[in-house]
Amino acid sequence: MPSSPNVAALGNWIRSWVQPCGAIHGFHNHPVWGANPYRWLDLTAGHSTWASPFLAGLAEAIQFKPDTRAKALLEQLIDFQSTSFAPNGHYKHIGFNAGEICQKGLIHNAVPNLSLGLTALRTRDWLPTRLFDQIRAAILRSMNEGCLRYGGGRPDCTAVANQDYARIWGKLLFMQAFEDRTWYEDRKSVV
Repeated sequence: MPSSPNVAALGNWIRSWVQPCGAIHGFHNHPVWGANPYRWLDLTAGHSTWASPFLAGLAEAIQFKPDTRAKALLEQLIDFQSTSFAPNGHYKHIGFNAGEICQKGLIHNAVPNLSLGLTALRTRDWLPTRLFDQIRAAILRSMNEGCLRYGGGRPDCTAVANQDYARIWGKLLFMQAFEDRTWYEDRKSVV
């Protein structure tokens, strides 16, 4: 009979990546190229893009097994992610294997948006209003500034499918989590 995974050990390992400010430093593998900051000696790169699904996963885990420590950790992570922006409207620290020299990219903004959207959906019954509002403001800022640079905020003939799918998913999650129809009319011309 196979042994079950040691979830506590995994949780402790991932928790060890979280910095006091809420940033997530650790081994972030680039999902396409297989490169990672460890090979480039930059353990901070990508912690707001490729680490952001950790927020949604933690929020879901809290739904199944509420824990005050996990809630406090999630609040710390949300506070960092939802307020870390570069002047160009992109999330900060999105550079994956290129480190801090990478300051833009549609997928690098879409993934945190959908991660924050999923987090908002899972936590809206208990998350402090300040953080819930920060998530809303962060997604709007990213969509209206950072993501707007790509196709004017919509898929076009230059689009990369997976990146625009992630952007659209983020919009749908936003509308569901915040009961806000900001991009409702977009649905008519997305197909």
